[in-house]
Amino acid sequence: DVVLGENEEINRPDVIIVPSPGPFGLLGLCYAARHNVPLVAGLHTDYDRLTSLYWNGRWGAWGLFTRDYIRMINTMLVRRSAVVMAANDDLADTAARMGGDRVERIGSVVPRRYLDRPVIDAGNGLQTILFAGRLAREKNLSAVIEAARRLPNLQFRIAGDGPMRREVEHEAGRLPNLAYLGWLARHELMHELDRSDMLVLPSLLETFGTVALEAAARHCLVLVSPHCGLLDWEEFNGSVLRMRE
Repeated sequence: DVVLGENEEINRPDVIIVPSPGPFGLLGLCYAARHNVPLVAGLHTDYDRLTSLYWNGRWGAWGLFTRDYIRMINTMLVRRSAVVMAANDDLADTAARMGGDRVERIGSVVPRRYLDRPVIDAGNGLQTILFAGRLAREKNLSAVIEAARRLPNLQFRIAGDGPMRREVEHEAGRLPNLAYLGWLARHELMHELDRSDMLVLPSLLETFGTVALEAAARHCLVLVSPHCGLLDWEEFNGSVLRMRE
């Protein structure tokens, strides 16, 4: 923290990191240019695909405007960055096509307690399946709900919050083998992972999948869609299963 006085100046940073586009991303770009310091931009979401999920049909024109606006800002950030950090191979390729001079892949981190706390094998086989994440269209929650409907002998649990919360609560009230846990703090999530036999991420768009990495750290089975960026990392090929059609 810096307290400003009449004769005090803020120390200039050595680098500006912009994790996402938008007004603050542009502010970071302008600040880096004004003070002549390197800019590092993060490319963590495929906005073209995301806007196509949310704005289609009668919202098509608005979706095109939103997509083009974000693409323009991202292109400005990428071309003026000393380094662009991308979360998966597709986004790294996108950054290169935008004109990024140097593109690096960056993953995610796992809290140390996920590694330090002893893992206890419940030994129950496949009984409890957990989904954890934002309750939104791109997470393909309908696949989890449909699985609960078709597999009444398995217990399904959904943790998280988001715009689809009411729909999830409604389905959890109808299906006896589907429970909605609400939003969980990180230590609570680790407890749920330890109670679960498998974590599923059937996402239509999943840039990396941090919760899948956390589940693997707790020796939980992990099943993800082909759209999960974690599959691009060869180090985790033995820990993460890919969904089939």
